[in-house]
Amino acid sequence: MGPLDPFDIKYRYQKAFARAGKEISNSTLMKVTKLTKGYAYAFQDLGYYVWQHSDTQVTAEDIDNVLSLFKHDLFRNAYTKIISELSPTDRQFC
Repeated sequence: MGPLDPFDIKYRYQKAFARAGKEISNSTLMKVTKLTKGYAYAFQDLGYYVWQHSDTQVTAEDIDNVLSLFKHDLFRNAYTKIISELSPTDRQFC
């Protein structure tokens, strides 16, 4: 499965925040979209944290404030899982 389309990610974030009455600038949308790198889990997880830790306006600072939580989840729930399923030779190569 390939990466999610960045325009689709941006659109979905924009619509979700708008439905909730949360304002978000185009530059902040671009920032949160780029951070996902098209990864579906990152799209969901980062969106959740930004949603939970922002008020009526989503700011770049809100995103910066949740990055450590987001990265922790990625390592715990995705990267560690991926690495654990690799063969010893593949792990050594990585």
